[in-house]
Amino acid sequence: MEMGPAPPKPTAASCNAITGLATGTFGARLKNGVVTSQGIINGTSDLSAADKAALARLPAEGRYYTMGLSSLHGDCQLTAVRGHDGDVLITGLPLAEMDLTLYRVNWRNASHS
Repeated sequence: MEMGPAPPKPTAASCNAITGLATGTFGARLKNGVVTSQGIINGTSDLSAADKAALARLPAEGRYYTMGLSSLHGDCQLTAVRGHDGDVLITGLPLAEMDLTLYRVNWRNASHS
């Protein structure tokens, strides 16, 4: 797990009222270390027991972490924050699409050199 910079402070907006989430955005809620709900914008997910355990270990400090989740087919950039009722809210994006875009940019730049 790699630690990135701290994100901006979260607002008090409800998770289901946030607009503009990208397709593929992953979200989960943990209560007492147990995943109580999870999903992907315009997609489906079925987390393995190992991935649920990994999410439960994610520090709820608002920093970004890169974590491999086999159920989501690779690395994801995730952040976790404490909710109002003692739960933990996790949001993240899979890195595969970004990696593919960077590969295409590199390939294009290399072919035009």
